[in-house]
Amino acid sequence: MFSVVAGTSFAAPVESTEEKLQDLKANFDSRTAELSKQELNIYKSYKGDERKQKLDEFYDSEAVKSLQNDFRDAVIGDIELEKSYIQQLGGTQLNKIDLESETILSTKNSGANPTDDYFIEKIIEHADGSFSVLSGTLTEHKIEDSIGTMEYTNGIGSYDFLWDFEYRHLVYPNSHFTIKTYYTTHTTSPHLKVYNATNAGTYGQLPLVSVTGSAKIDHDFATKSTRARTSGDFNITFAGHNGIGLHTENWDGNASFIIRDYTSNSVTISTEASFTKG
Repeated sequence: MFSVVAGTSFAAPVESTEEKLQDLKANFDSRTAELSKQELNIYKSYKGDERKQKLDEFYDSEAVKSLQNDFRDAVIGDIELEKSYIQQLGGTQLNKIDLESETILSTKNSGANPTDDYFIEKIIEHADGSFSVLSGTLTEHKIEDSIGTMEYTNGIGSYDFLWDFEYRHLVYPNSHFTIKTYYTTHTTSPHLKVYNATNAGTYGQLPLVSVTGSAKIDHDFATKSTRARTSGDFNITFAGHNGIGLHTENWDGNASFIIRDYTSNSVTISTEASFTKG
């Protein structure tokens, strides 16, 4: 006589999304924090073209590429896990960042060459080791390249000012929200006139991150008591496009310019900007 014993299943229990997320964080958080520390050091130690070169080398390094590849292997394809991880990363970002320039002088001198670019920057460090960056860059245009804007009466100079908010996400390469304002300065009122606003320089990292944006002029001249204003609307979408994806955010950007002082041959202004999560 013999008996048959029914088989017993010993399959491992299926992990919940929350358990997977905790495992993922254990595997990636320390690596991400170390790389963020290295990247922050580049931002603090270098400027301009030298910084760009150092960042290009950093993003092309084996450590960064390995982290990105490992992340894709671990997450891509598991929709709920990817969504949960992206949403908790978003929680480390700030909701608003703003910055005001020093005073900027433009002087009437027909023989002068364009001045060196003016650059300011604000870096906010977060508790988890990540950081956010808002920068402003002034570029003076040669008169013959100013698309006719110097035909305005009593023109001094033609410029653009680029406000650039860098939305940081190391595993997904960084994205940028920008407002670029084109203006001229004049010896007679109004002493600053805005003639264009664009979001040139706004970009994401397709196909992983999509960024769309627009920019417009809200008020086209500045005096000592009235600000010229430009603004932008931005949408960032993870694993999707134009607001349809695993995670999406809307941001508002605002830039303004005001006259601080003027003489018979010079104008002094300042500018400020803010980017706010909607």
